[in-house]
Formats: sequence, structure tokens, C-alpha cells
Amino acid sequence: MAGSEKRGVQNAQADLFEGAICVLTPDESTDTGALAAVETFWADLGMRTVRMSPAEHDRRVAEISHLPHALAAALVAMQDGESLALAGKGFADATRIAAGDGGLWRDIFLDNRDNLRASLERLRGSLDDMLGCLDSETGEDLKAWLDAAAVKREDWARSRRRD
Repeated sequence: MAGSEKRGVQNAQADLFEGAICVLTPDESTDTGALAAVETFWADLGMRTVRMSPAEHDRRVAEISHLPHALAAALVAMQDGESLALAGKGFADATRIAAGDGGLWRDIFLDNRDNLRASLERLRGSLDDMLGCLDSETGEDLKAWLDAAAVKREDWARSRRRD
């Protein structure tokens, strides 16, 4: 789980794999010696390896990689020029990955379309929850929803700093 929205050898990064996650997807036919060698190879490049089934990988990567890319692209696509003229750092941070190669991401999305579709449905549910919070007279439900997201984000960031 390493990369950038930038293409070409001029954008190469020597530390690209340092601390990144490498997901290994063994199944019942996987040679255990080969799996250990591959795990050592990625670890020697500075990656943290985890193992999961191919199906679990596809589901989780749709949630944590494909969905954010789709969301970033949707955020950019919905803007007109006058709104983009007002965009600042927050918009830039939230949409950086939308600058990725469209052909590459088309293929990724189509190859994992069922899991991406399920992730989009989960996102729709989360947005519906937020819309419901906007109906609150006091805004307390909205504050609680936002605070819960902030705590989850900080817990995630803290866990990355420990690794």
C-alpha cells in the first residue's frame, strides 16, 4: 500500500516502501517457503507485512484505497471554476489522489467493482447519518458524529506513529 498520484521515474522516491503496508494473500495452495521468502523480501525493503485472504484483501482495499480515490475524484468533478478558485489547502489535501492516472484507476475500479460498489453503499449510509444530524435543532447530534470521526482519525494516526 504505497504509491503516489505522480507518474514517471522523475517522481521516484527512495523511501517509498518505508513503513508502508504490504498485504500478502496466501491461499491453501501457497508454498509456505515461498511465502516466507516474499515476506522477508518486503520486510527488508522496510514494509510492514500482513496476511489475509484474497477476498478479504479485495474488500478492505476497496474501503481504504479505492473508495477514497473515488470520493476525491467526485469532490473535484462536482466543482465549477468559481468554486475551485476559492479552494484552499483542505480541498487540496482531500483531493490530491484524484490527480492519479484515469486509465489505471478505471482498471482498478472495474476489477474490484463489486467491493467498490459495497463501499460506496456504506459511504452513502454514513452520509445519510450526517444528513440526519443536520436536521437537529441543537446540532448536538452533528457534533457527536464529527467528534466520533475525529477520535477515530486520531486513534488511527496515533497507531501509525507507534509503528
